[in-house]
Amino acid sequence: LNIPYGVIPHGSAIEYAVKKDSRFFDYGKSALKNANQIFVMSQEMEERLQLVFGTDTVKGKLKLLKLGVNNSLFKPSNKTERSSFINQLIKHFLPETPSPNFNQINWNEDATFCFTGRLIAEKGVQFLIAAYPLILEKTPNAKLIIIGEGPLQPTLIEAINSLERGEINDSFLNCSQEVSDFYKKLNNESKLS
Repeated sequence: LNIPYGVIPHGSAIEYAVKKDSRFFDYGKSALKNANQIFVMSQEMEERLQLVFGTDTVKGKLKLLKLGVNNSLFKPSNKTERSSFINQLIKHFLPETPSPNFNQINWNEDATFCFTGRLIAEKGVQFLIAAYPLILEKTPNAKLIIIGEGPLQPTLIEAINSLERGEINDSFLNCSQEVSDFYKKLNNESKLS
């Protein structure tokens, strides 16, 4: 077809498909070899591609994308302002469907950890749950929010239930529509491209 294209390789695809099945390795190598540009998010990914597929496959095609936040444009909010900022964000991005569950968190005082993603073993959220009791020992007011769906969800629910202080709040585990609405709103306001 002779159509130019670029590729953005993902680490989990390399580790859990390409390295484990020669068919995927062959497809991956062919895709990289014929791509006009290979976009990577880190120096580590550049090195991994060269190691797995060979330097000749990716030579002259790698383009490092420096993604992230310009820290000079932001300043951390102080504890007394956090709750107000969080509520403003919720009202702005989810005005029709505010989550009452966010009101259960004291944004000024609670140490809050949040995972958002597909609930699969490769993402490692099970390790976050396993470490949570250790976090609670040092920070008793810590909160863990898990947002997502996937095949690991029943196992994660069982893991949370087995914790001494494990509590399941279904709207946190099943609020993919709220997350979807949040990202759609961001996209509609040209905050995402």
